[in-house]
Amino acid sequence: MRALQAVLRPSPQPMAVVDAERGLVAWANPSLAEAVGRGAAELAGLEASGLVHPDDRPRLAAAILAAAGDSSD
Repeated sequence: MRALQAVLRPSPQPMAVVDAERGLVAWANPSLAEAVGRGAAELAGLEASGLVHPDDRPRLAAAILAAAGDSSD
């Protein structure tokens, strides 16, 4: 995951790596931390659904389920 973090960390776009099996934030870039007013380390372990607008939660849940079913790892 270090290579992925190296690419995502400097991005101005808020981004997170989510554990698809549990729906928890595994890692967040500084832009996401700034957008939600928390430290990046504080975001690890939080439910990803808590970081998105309620209207977007069904779409996030579908994306996480799709990723969990992806056997390409």
